Amino acid sequence: MIQPLSLRHLPEIVRIENACFSSAWSEKQLAQAIENKRYRSFGCFEQDLSGFCIFSTVADEAELLQIAIAPELQRQGLAKKLLKLSIEAIEQQNITRIMLEVRGSNGSALSLYKKAGFILDGKRKGYYPPKEKGGKREDAILMSYICSE
Repeated sequence: MIQPLSLRHLPEIVRIENACFSSAWSEKQLAQAIENKRYRSFGCFEQDLSGFCIFSTVADEAELLQIAIAPELQRQGLAKKLLKLSIEAIEQQNITRIMLEVRGSNGSALSLYKKAGFILDGKRKGYYPPKEKGGKREDAILMSYICSE
């Protein structure tokens, strides 16, 4: 089941965020995204919060900024379910296109997005900083999803 997130979910969101991302958003950034009317955030709940996603919206377009599943619950199809249901909820808000960017090395995310119907729009060369000190910068893969009418 998915539902919109509120500040009461913030401790769980922060826990998942920190467990999933080396460059995690701060608690303040996450709180601002939940409270700001230009953002849409959804949580996947089994018993507790299992994962979340955050979109920014402008006019009739949205950008998927974050999607994360608690590490102990990954590889169970929850990201696929969360993304699908979130897209359906976003479409109800008259959004016509959803965009995203993802590290070129993030094969599991690229696969998830392709299976969900996102198409390749292009690349940003050397966009992401290296994951490790002394490593190479990574390209950002740009994708979009055209919402049904």
